[in-house]
Amino acid sequence: MKKGIITFGMTMALCAAPVVAAVSYDVEPMKTYPAEGEDVASLQRVRITFGRGFGPVGYDWNADGMKVYVENEAGERIMLVNAVKDAPAIEPGWNLEHISASSNRNVFTYKDRLYNDLFTRTLGWNGGDGVFTMQLPGGHVFWTFNDSFYGVADAATRARGACSFPRNTIMAQEADGEGYPIGEDASLLWLARFNQTTNPNANGYYKAYTHLDHPKATSFNDDGIAQDYLYWSGDGVVADGKVKWLWNGVDNRNGQMIALGTALATYKLEGEPGDRNYLKLESVNHKFMENNPYAYGSTLWEDEDGHIYLYSSTGNGEWLGNVPIVARTVGSDLGGAWEYYVRNAAGQMEWQKEYPTAEQVKKSGIAPGEGSYTLPWVFKKGNSYYMCAQTFPFGTEMNIMVADHPWGPFRNHKKLIKFTNPLDELQHDKYGNRYRWLYMLNLHPALSRNGEIVISTNTDAEESTPGAGDGFWRNFNNPGSCDWYRPFYFRVYHWERLFENTAMLGESDMIEFMFDGGKEFTSPGKYKFVCEQGVFGNELFETSGYADGGANKRIEINFSIGNGASVETVATDADMSETVYYNMQGMAVDNPVSGEIYIMRHGTEAKKVVMP
Repeated sequence: MKKGIITFGMTMALCAAPVVAAVSYDVEPMKTYPAEGEDVASLQRVRITFGRGFGPVGYDWNADGMKVYVENEAGERIMLVNAVKDAPAIEPGWNLEHISASSNRNVFTYKDRLYNDLFTRTLGWNGGDGVFTMQLPGGHVFWTFNDSFYGVADAATRARGACSFPRNTIMAQEADGEGYPIGEDASLLWLARFNQTTNPNANGYYKAYTHLDHPKATSFNDDGIAQDYLYWSGDGVVADGKVKWLWNGVDNRNGQMIALGTALATYKLEGEPGDRNYLKLESVNHKFMENNPYAYGSTLWEDEDGHIYLYSSTGNGEWLGNVPIVARTVGSDLGGAWEYYVRNAAGQMEWQKEYPTAEQVKKSGIAPGEGSYTLPWVFKKGNSYYMCAQTFPFGTEMNIMVADHPWGPFRNHKKLIKFTNPLDELQHDKYGNRYRWLYMLNLHPALSRNGEIVISTNTDAEESTPGAGDGFWRNFNNPGSCDWYRPFYFRVYHWERLFENTAMLGESDMIEFMFDGGKEFTSPGKYKFVCEQGVFGNELFETSGYADGGANKRIEINFSIGNGASVETVATDADMSETVYYNMQGMAVDNPVSGEIYIMRHGTEAKKVVMP
């Protein structure tokens, strides 16, 4: 997972006074809504957007409702507040469907119809689990999948045909000019080793081989896919202009799925997506870590302290007990030495260079007393670290908890999202749409637009009848099989409200202001939006207590509503019977007062009037 915004504290020289932090008032918007000089039909929110990667936007809450306002030509002001405590502004093109999946009414959860449709496919890749992503330079996205289906599926019945089943595969997703991933099929560049893609009547049409075979593999099926020794995806980083990615070895003889060692693969990043050497596999160190039975590095967090933190989960010796664990790089190089956070004989947690024993790791969970979890994901916002993880085993909830350090201890777990069963109406299985297993709930920061948490799921079908033992095989050639063993996507906005006393509230890369109560402003006229200096800034601006970092310079945006009515007349009785009146704050008035100034709207015309 990509590291967060680096925050710099004060420094102190020997025998010298401390360096005093200072705010730089140089933050400017990349674009705004309304834009300078724009005429709009009405106004509910003002949006200020920064470049992709600006990160969480810090906010001076003392300025809320005080230093941000819309001013009319008469100099009268309507104060605005930060919109982050209201429902998020969702653009129609995102195709998000609101669902009730959180216990907190201030947290907003959505099905992502855009990405669900994007991964509802019939040619080439048409399903797979794993589903990891990482942001690349320019906002492009590197995708990895574990066991996947490649071939041709029936678009009407959603039945997979005789697909190949490669054990891992990769893809690139292109970004737009502003650095946001493009949610269109043409933006997905499948970097598979295809059998052939030219003759639909010949064998192997759009089937694919495994991307990275394990060196110990000896048993291959008729499609050339290894069955005994495999690699499944871990996580990775961008370093030295290349992708460094972990692949976890698996002993799958007799279907036992035992974790082995971990390989480190290096991919080139020359040119742009689609270029010959973009994400070309440069090298693989199959012996990078020959023994990693606990699969450290299944997910990771690159921290500003110079370490890469490598997470996994393992049994703790209790009934259905499974706990998150962590290692880290000794330096900043993923390919360098690692150390492991374990509980010593005295009961204290410490970092050690030796790979932990089974007894050590069982006692070394980093979320003590918070329950059983699998596949933990860690990220930072403000001064806190957050861990998201699925409840174990195969739980239908993903919880989130908080800590002061990337190694924990993580506490105060909250329900982030509860998944329904069935998961989505896109499923078309004649035996029923309920899943048996929900697993590999993965986070996708690279797909996040404004700091919301993006989650993908994986599911296996229920048995056709109890005891039939055919649940897994229904993923293959049955009608509706294309909608099992594939990701569905969800977005959780304002998740910070779960930790309102400690969490930094704010979107990433943008900030919105709204009128009190979320009212829509419709009064025609010419206006000016004003945000005074030092209202918002980068993450450090807020976390430092508004004493450091970068903050905004004064912002003024001139705009109009309804073509900017400005003619002053005296209303007549006939006008009053056919018009709507607004006060100078833009609010509708049922009973205008004689002698007062109002905005009168009559059909499509609007003007200032003095009531008789």
